[in-house]
Amino acid sequence: MGNLLQPSPSNYLQSDVHSNLLPLTKWTPADILKVQQRIAKIEIHRSSFVDKDQIKILFKNTPISGRESLIVLHFTYKTCQKVDIMEVMAGLITYASCTWQEKVKLALDIFDFDENYVITYDEMVVMCKSFLNGVGIMTQSSLFSKSNLEAFADQAFIMADATPDGQVTYQELLEWIENNQVLSNLFKNNQPEANNPKKRQSIIEKMGFEITNSGNYPFSEGQRQTARHRTEPRKAAYKKPEETDEIMLEISDIFKKRANFRGKMIARELYDSISHNELLYSSRERILSELNFRLTSEVTFEEVKSCLDKSKSQASLFNKQPKATPSFTITNMSTLKALFSKYDLNHDGLLSLQELKKGLRDNFSIETIEEMFKEYDSDGNGMLDFEEFVRLFSPDGATIPSSS
Repeated sequence: MGNLLQPSPSNYLQSDVHSNLLPLTKWTPADILKVQQRIAKIEIHRSSFVDKDQIKILFKNTPISGRESLIVLHFTYKTCQKVDIMEVMAGLITYASCTWQEKVKLALDIFDFDENYVITYDEMVVMCKSFLNGVGIMTQSSLFSKSNLEAFADQAFIMADATPDGQVTYQELLEWIENNQVLSNLFKNNQPEANNPKKRQSIIEKMGFEITNSGNYPFSEGQRQTARHRTEPRKAAYKKPEETDEIMLEISDIFKKRANFRGKMIARELYDSISHNELLYSSRERILSELNFRLTSEVTFEEVKSCLDKSKSQASLFNKQPKATPSFTITNMSTLKALFSKYDLNHDGLLSLQELKKGLRDNFSIETIEEMFKEYDSDGNGMLDFEEFVRLFSPDGATIPSSS
């Protein structure tokens, strides 16, 4: 059993998905979360088993819609004639079409049953059992006995709980998986290259421009980025924003793919879709800050467009050529200091991910807050100091005056 964490030709965690189960691979996080939201609405016993007739309801309007019998066929336990839905979810996460970090986020969100942003020992037992059996079914390999699964969970919890404090954080889970060759390969081998933000092509580049560094400017890096036209542009000229409104086109496309039959989306699902859209990546915070819908409300594309049209700062969403941005005034800094102190619940001068989630949960989805935290934690210490917090709320290129 312990050999599961060691690379070997016989380790089924390194096996390929069976051809019959390929329809359960390459799902997006949005599709997986859609199923999870439905699971949360039904009563599931501690064993996490659901009746076979509930599978069609849970997976309606998903990539496997109309072929739900595939799940019933492969994930049903003969002894009780029920499906362990958490094993299905673990299989979907493992082979999802997203980065390995996003897969870890999904795992924590789905198996954090008490919603305290950490994995307890009991949650780790369920998670390990679900992933080992889920991957075993996806690869059509032999499953382990209950005692072996619990022994593996014991070992996993001890290794992942680096502190140790009896609970595993998202960062600890990330580090444990990344430092284990088998688990790292399992998650990383299935992530699409297109999801790597470093390879993202900006909207201005798509219109025939390229980004170069020039001049001195009070950016944190000491330089600014300016746009110059390629020698042989793909398009003859820089079109006006109304002619190349790619942001609204992308949002429109999200509605076409995700809206229900009435043309509406839950606001939270819209926010998450915007956060994961590559073309909207660099502008997502500005876009989301202009939308003031409640997370649980249903919205149409026309309502979103109207909300952005009415915004006084709409032009900043489409103008990708950097502008000189003023430094924060004393008033700005005082406001941010007060906000920082409000969010700093333990008054240690630093913001943890949990503290930021509590402070911003009424404005952003949990997933979006996690992405912002990771992006602005510039020193990677798992905390935001005041300067990093200020940059989170600052326009790109703003000069931040001394906190003194």
